[in-house]
Amino acid sequence: MSALDPKAIETAVRALVTARETSLGVEVNLPVVHAGGQGVSVTVVRHNDRYQVHDGSAGAMILSGSGIRMDRRMHDRLAALVATYGCEFTAGRVSTTCTDQQVPVALVLVANASRAVGDAVKTASDLAEAGFDSKVTEILRQTVGKRLRERDGVVGDSGKTYIVSHVILDATLSRPAAFVEAVPQSEAVPRRVAEFLDLMGEYPDVAREAIYDDSVAWGAHNLVLLGKVSNPVPCSVAADRMRLLAA
Repeated sequence: MSALDPKAIETAVRALVTARETSLGVEVNLPVVHAGGQGVSVTVVRHNDRYQVHDGSAGAMILSGSGIRMDRRMHDRLAALVATYGCEFTAGRVSTTCTDQQVPVALVLVANASRAVGDAVKTASDLAEAGFDSKVTEILRQTVGKRLRERDGVVGDSGKTYIVSHVILDATLSRPAAFVEAVPQSEAVPRRVAEFLDLMGEYPDVAREAIYDDSVAWGAHNLVLLGKVSNPVPCSVAADRMRLLAA
């Protein structure tokens, strides 16, 4: 095994940093990567004897591209997060001002703060999913009552065990009559399709209901995919559908 060469490693890492002149300033690409795989670049602009380093709202655009609305609560939470890097978050842009000698450190701070903003999409997605799942749970509690079993382990045709969020039992409370899952956004579709497909093989006579959030926009292809393995139900009419299942 060849010995590690610190200088060679340093040279290789330095090669990952590139800079180029643009009409908006000097754009610098750094070895910082978002959770989704996108690289992070920041821009340096000179203002008299000071320099501004900013991300061009790149982190915030990842959030908006994922369908996350930048309301006041989200903005304030991200501003507090960005402040831990010594930066500001204004109108979706991460930035800081510095002297010429502070530019290298400012580049690193802004790049990492921008990455943190973009990666907040995962946290926001998790919160949205948990909130919608709770809403669906409450609908089922009110409509099927004691026939609801929550977070039940069910083994699929492949042998994999799924924690099904909601299982509606039959009138005798002895066997499942329906598997019900909440689908808050399109990102959850592949996981639910795989789950329902596996359960369909083992429990062909048990209904499979996918309650989706119809207050947000959906691509038709997502509902088509859900429809191949389950019955997609808009949340706005879910209570009526669940009462029908429990009848």
